Amino acid sequence: MARLLFLLLLVVGLVTTGCTVGPNYQRPETSLPEAYRGVDPGGATTPAHGSTFAELAWWELFKDPDLQD
Repeated sequence: MARLLFLLLLVVGLVTTGCTVGPNYQRPETSLPEAYRGVDPGGATTPAHGSTFAELAWWELFKDPDLQD
């Protein structure tokens, strides 16, 4: 029983130490866009210029008449 408890504590200890970040961690710099697509800097949304894949309805992608109905 003591052996099982020891193994359990050892596994838990190894798993939790694998999640630590070193003492010298520095967050990397990221470049962010000035504005999101379809949003002007004032915060108002504007219509998108043309359709993108994400803006299409999923049933229109397959060009199936049954799905269109």
